Amino acid sequence: MKSLKIYSDEIKDISHYHPDVLTYALFDDTGKNFLLNKSNIYEKPGIETSKSISNNLDPGKQDNQLTIQFENKEYTISVNIENKELIANIIKKSEFNYEQNINKDNKTENSAKSQIKQNNTLNKYKFISSPMSGTVIKYLVKTNDKIKTNQEVAIIESMKMETTIKSDVAGTILEILIAPGGVIQAQEPIIKIN
Repeated sequence: MKSLKIYSDEIKDISHYHPDVLTYALFDDTGKNFLLNKSNIYEKPGIETSKSISNNLDPGKQDNQLTIQFENKEYTISVNIENKELIANIIKKSEFNYEQNINKDNKTENSAKSQIKQNNTLNKYKFISSPMSGTVIKYLVKTNDKIKTNQEVAIIESMKMETTIKSDVAGTILEILIAPGGVIQAQEPIIKIN
């Protein structure tokens, strides 16, 4: 087995950055090819580099946004310049049209009073959301059931404790959005109501 010093010497013309040396040590030829092409990854047509994005920022404009899709999830990156400081805000948008702000400390804040932002196609529906992250254990209701406000509708497990989810609206259940055993995030809709 070679020492990290030997690996470092072998790629000294490419990089001295410790994680790069570890990448090479673990993956030999593949790692070396990756390191050789790492600087050219974003130079492909159709992909903007961070340099070109930052050059397009308008300091006077409040809404410099870039929308990307990654693993079937849409993220909007909003970048502003305040007092010569670059401030980025990442917003994760789900298929149910609610948004979460992801700040630099990797904490999430649900926007608009933790409510679902409803667009024209969702105005006629209401949703029951989980107040916390966890796993859906079971539902106490089924599709087409009529429910009342404050009725228990589901049980989730979070941090090894079971919590009952109560409905904050009355109506008829149209759809169970997350199957039992599914992992959910805080404020994620789990039941669609008419």
